[in-house]
Amino acid sequence: MLLVHGFLSSSAQWLANIDELSDTCIPVTAELWGHGNSPSPENILLYHPDHYASQFEMIRQALNIDQWFVCGYSLGAAFPMLALIFLGTKIRKNFSKGNTLTEFIYLKFGKKIFKLILILTIFYMFIFLCAEVTAITILVNYISGIPLWQTATVVIVSTLIYTLYGGLRASILTDNLQFFIVVTLLISSLLVVRHCPSTIPPS
Repeated sequence: MLLVHGFLSSSAQWLANIDELSDTCIPVTAELWGHGNSPSPENILLYHPDHYASQFEMIRQALNIDQWFVCGYSLGAAFPMLALIFLGTKIRKNFSKGNTLTEFIYLKFGKKIFKLILILTIFYMFIFLCAEVTAITILVNYISGIPLWQTATVVIVSTLIYTLYGGLRASILTDNLQFFIVVTLLISSLLVVRHCPSTIPPS
């Protein structure tokens, strides 16, 4: 099992889990560039997600491992997904009728592992949803004083409606819209901060 730490962390975050994981698998920790004891190369291409994915694949081959599970946290959860770029062709060849990762798990490892992954996925998405709704409600409450439950209700109901109606296409569309809105707000905020006079008295 490859363990990839999160942003501003290190492989040390997995130390408490190594002994328990060793009972069922061979844990392998990876330390991202500029984190922990890892050096900070000047070549920015080394920090690109594609490079990390290729490095993970090289580690797997060097250890002579046919296949492994990847566990990532925070930033580390995004990089392993890019490994699917290298494995996508093989997965599509062996499972031509599969459309989702859970279907691949079911065909490859059977019903028991499929149920486990399904439960973990639902649990993860529930925690993710709680974090998203909490962040939005607290922000709106801070700006306008609207009670938390009212904002949470609007967000959950509206999201449920357009997701049930439009499915994945609607989710992708709203994600794109949110991206442009966030970028616009960030740029606007930077411009405002840059042109506003400083309120900090000179020392």
